[in-house]
Amino acid sequence: MRIDNKQHFLLLALIGLTNGMIPLLIGSTLFIWLKENGVNLQNIGLYSLANLPFAFSFAISASLEYLSYKKYFSYKVVLILSLICSAMAIYCIPAVISQPQKLFILCCALSISATIVRVILLALQKILFSEQKLLVVINISTISFKVGLLVGGSCALFLSQYFPWGQLYHYFAMLIVGFSLIILCFPNQSFNLGNNIDMPRLSFKQRLTTPFTNLWQMPQIGLILLLMFFYRAPDNLITHYFDLFYLHFGLSKTNVAFGYKLYGMITASLGGVLCIKLIKHRDYISNLNLALGLHLLSYGLVYWFSQVQAPLWAFYLCVTSEEFSRGMTMIMFWSFQTQICKRQHVLIQLAVLTAIDSLSYSLLSTLGGGLIQHLGYANFILIVIGCFIPAFILLKLLKTTPLIDKLAR
Repeated sequence: MRIDNKQHFLLLALIGLTNGMIPLLIGSTLFIWLKENGVNLQNIGLYSLANLPFAFSFAISASLEYLSYKKYFSYKVVLILSLICSAMAIYCIPAVISQPQKLFILCCALSISATIVRVILLALQKILFSEQKLLVVINISTISFKVGLLVGGSCALFLSQYFPWGQLYHYFAMLIVGFSLIILCFPNQSFNLGNNIDMPRLSFKQRLTTPFTNLWQMPQIGLILLLMFFYRAPDNLITHYFDLFYLHFGLSKTNVAFGYKLYGMITASLGGVLCIKLIKHRDYISNLNLALGLHLLSYGLVYWFSQVQAPLWAFYLCVTSEEFSRGMTMIMFWSFQTQICKRQHVLIQLAVLTAIDSLSYSLLSTLGGGLIQHLGYANFILIVIGCFIPAFILLKLLKTTPLIDKLAR
């Protein structure tokens, strides 16, 4: 039986906060450090390939779901071990920052451990809470994840003006250990995902294949899977380079840390809150279209910013529009993913959908560095704007059928 209480909300918030720090510590924060060390953007972009383990989260989820049938298995233990491994890898990054191969291996290890944490977090959202509270839960998890991004991004960027990067990474590793110890104090019952659902007796083969076959039987699943790749493609292409973009146009680290990351996190959270109101009164496809359209307009402002000697107020205008609409697209997209998954197979089906988004993130972010290196930031923004087209086409095709009504049953 699910128990909706404050303790479970706090658990999700802590996991989201901890997991949110890791992507930037091997993403934009690491990219700034490497850029200051003289590494060119094309080579920096290659480190995005270290995020490819996220694309195989469905295999990790399948293994976790199978092991959950074993009495000796504990999601709590797996979660804590993954967080501790992440902390150890982050602590070791300063020692290998000038050794590309070892640094890439550490980033891959971080991606694997962060993937395990992420799939457990996604499953907890749907298992521990009722459908009526699901949108609120997703928003809380997203906000806590963004706070983690803020700590790993804004705080790191601001403090790098006063502390060496290596010392900061040591501090972040210890912070993750501290959060892990707090999560360890939560009761084991909060992590018993497999015991919350009455599952039929299945063979080993059925346990592994049923979630995938069930997902494949969904109406228009091919279009849905393509949407998972293309809906957030523009953000996936540029996300790790926004810090460098604003620094390139003369803004200080303090401006970027507080203006883009801190203020941006607040406006993105407001966009997410607005989505809760919209989702209740409109169908998902319309909401996905609305959020994507507003996000496209925001990138028009970013392109304008790259063309003129814009004052500081223009920077805040760009951040407000871009991050507010980004918050909308994220909540719409993630709630859509959660909605279409069957509760009894949520761990694996969510992992499949998010894995495709992660594949888009890894491949496109890797291309981003090379495109900026050869085309410049202004032309790069035009390419980002062009990446919106496939998602709009897919949403148009999906809207021709009562998709959500079929999936929700």
